[in-house]
Amino acid sequence: MVTSPAQTAPALTAIEAMTPEEVDTVVLQECRSTQKGVYRTTDDPPREMPATAIDCEVFLIDRAARKVYFSKVFHGKLSDEPSVSMVSNSVANRPDQEINAFLAGLPTR
Repeated sequence: MVTSPAQTAPALTAIEAMTPEEVDTVVLQECRSTQKGVYRTTDDPPREMPATAIDCEVFLIDRAARKVYFSKVFHGKLSDEPSVSMVSNSVANRPDQEINAFLAGLPTR
């Protein structure tokens, strides 16, 4: 399991809490790398590399009640044009844009 570092959606920066007392809802994001296929190189002979994407589950937690009141899974998509570095043998995409759009669309007070 990979838990992403704190990332704020650009649309949410204006409503960020400045103190712990201002926090009503906590957003927890847990992400996991999932193999969804295989990429084949054009080398001779061809090599295979895992086609992975990162799926993330987002939890909305009511801080006062200490309860999760909503969760949603976002699935990373495979890249149409994968690129592989010399230090990695896998390609992975995160669903950050979809998550940020979802969070930006939530109602605020």
